[in-house]
Amino acid sequence: MPRIRAETYERVMRDQGFADEIAVAATSYSEEGGHRGARELLSRSPRPTAIFAGSDEAALGVLAALHEAGLSAPGDVSVAGYDNTRRTTR
Repeated sequence: MPRIRAETYERVMRDQGFADEIAVAATSYSEEGGHRGARELLSRSPRPTAIFAGSDEAALGVLAALHEAGLSAPGDVSVAGYDNTRRTTR
């Protein structure tokens, strides 16, 4: 499934005319993985204006990396997550 998400992201970016904007940081779908991936992406030039995390848990790590870098979401970088939201039961 992870490869399917990356391939779909890349295909849609190409289809929409954003082939030059494709940037992937392959990590795990965890907070730690999102943090590592975001740090990698934020070190690139130009810095991304948006990060799509492969899971909601990874998006939490992205938010932490943004905070550590002195950046805000969505002010500096938009963040979106997908799937795997932590759930609580009542």
